[in-house]
Amino acid sequence: MLEVVVSHPGLDAGGLRLTLRPQDTGLALMRRARAVSRALRGRTRPPRPADLAGSGPQIALVPAEAPAAAPRPHAAPRPLQWQRDDGAGLPRWTYSGVGGVGDPSLVALPFAVAPRNHGLAPVPRDRPAFARLSGEDRIAYIDWLEGPRRAEAFRPAFGHLYLQGLEYRLLHDGAPPDETEALVAEIAAVGDLVADADPLAGQAAALLDWLGATGRRSTSDPAQEGPLTRLVQLGRQLAAGQALRAPELLALAPLIHPAEGGARGEGLLSACMAAFPEGLPLRPPRIGLAADYASLSGHCDVHRHLFLRHDRTPVPDLRCSLRLQAALARLLAQVVEAGA
Repeated sequence: MLEVVVSHPGLDAGGLRLTLRPQDTGLALMRRARAVSRALRGRTRPPRPADLAGSGPQIALVPAEAPAAAPRPHAAPRPLQWQRDDGAGLPRWTYSGVGGVGDPSLVALPFAVAPRNHGLAPVPRDRPAFARLSGEDRIAYIDWLEGPRRAEAFRPAFGHLYLQGLEYRLLHDGAPPDETEALVAEIAAVGDLVADADPLAGQAAALLDWLGATGRRSTSDPAQEGPLTRLVQLGRQLAAGQALRAPELLALAPLIHPAEGGARGEGLLSACMAAFPEGLPLRPPRIGLAADYASLSGHCDVHRHLFLRHDRTPVPDLRCSLRLQAALARLLAQVVEAGA
């Protein structure tokens, strides 16, 4: 026999004593936990012993001197708010709302489900959704969220669900700058948990790229950015009258000539520097840069977003520059011929 005493936020610092016998495992334990959860949820007064009676594992109330529970960063959120808890270093962000299917744990998850009163359609059937997880998987997901949210106990479906919430907060709600910085770091960290070829890594990279291209996060050198962010950065630079230098031509090569441009590295960089020591001056193409975004949850999809400069004129799409295409093709041919 095993006795476990735990505190519970709904018991005014009191707790519960759970007595487990050898036969109290599996479904019996899960059913008992759900029954107790229903008894505790939404109460304005502590439950009575009769509320906790039932078959299976025995549960009793214990006095208020029971050990206090450790802080739970995803517990008891305010309705339809975002909450921040800096207690563990990196901010923990919680999207809170009232969930469906009668599960009390739904109110404490970062966009695991569409809240009932948020006006959102259900997540499409071909994408992970908290409501479609099994009971054990829901518990495992909550445990992963409440930890450091890194490799331990990680599953790709958990990462996808978590990214849905970060994406919705950043693209729909419009997070403030300090929050955006923390959420962008979380997106990158989730992408690093899987191999580069995993679909989740591509989804995290696409979200980061869209955030950079649309100005929702700070950006760095174009060569370190995703393809869309790179096109926006260098399109604005060219439209401002600045020539494209050798490193920037190298960054554009795989977008202009996908078959060869990404595999010629140092040889192409040297060829660009030799051919255009002062940079390649170009007339910006007249075609504006536009792109679609397919969101992880299906609630933030964007169709044909036109990227604009500060003066509200379109960012030129450098992929449509015939002179840029010809210049890079000529340099790539030289590198191939030289065996670089």
